[in-house]
Amino acid sequence: IISYGTEPMPENTLKRLKMVFPEVKLLQTYGLIELGVMRSKSEKDDSLWVKVGGEGYKTRIVDGILQIKADSAMLGYLNAISPFTEDGWFRTGDIAIIDGDGNITITGRTKDVINRGGVKFNPADIEDLLVQHPKVEMVAIVPVPDSALGEKACCVVTLLGEVAVTLEELCILLDEHKIAKNKWPERLEIIDEMPLTPTRKVIKGRLMDQL
Repeated sequence: IISYGTEPMPENTLKRLKMVFPEVKLLQTYGLIELGVMRSKSEKDDSLWVKVGGEGYKTRIVDGILQIKADSAMLGYLNAISPFTEDGWFRTGDIAIIDGDGNITITGRTKDVINRGGVKFNPADIEDLLVQHPKVEMVAIVPVPDSALGEKACCVVTLLGEVAVTLEELCILLDEHKIAKNKWPERLEIIDEMPLTPTRKVIKGRLMDQL
């Protein structure tokens, strides 16, 4: 069994993982320090759809954000605004969608949303596309300040080899997948090493400080 969670799993990575390890069961987990770890059941091994909850938990999606009500939830944070709604639902900050069978899929975090002149978009889907480029090892799309639009998107990449990639090459890939142009990155930065946590999560805040 390979379990994964805490961060959105790129669909491309999940399908490649299943291809390399066809006999391994892939299980998506979901839990929060404020609520505990919930039961989870992936729709299938190579699917990002999952049912979460179980006894003592209820889930709902409000304005695209996953909310959870738990019997064992914490009371709140000391000297901070409550993360709970008035009726006791915890605002997870996870952007999610739900299907007719009650399966959900997490597509990103509200803190990662880029607001480009009023157009709000989650960069996770674009990162998942661009990392498939044969010259690219890792991708992170972060907001950079813009006097006219408020924020613009900057694409930060590390390379698989010594041949550089251009922004135009990356945008061809976005065009092929019909990504709206107002979500394309306007700037490209190639770096030697991506700042990562011990669990290999990109530290986007550090990238933003460097740009």
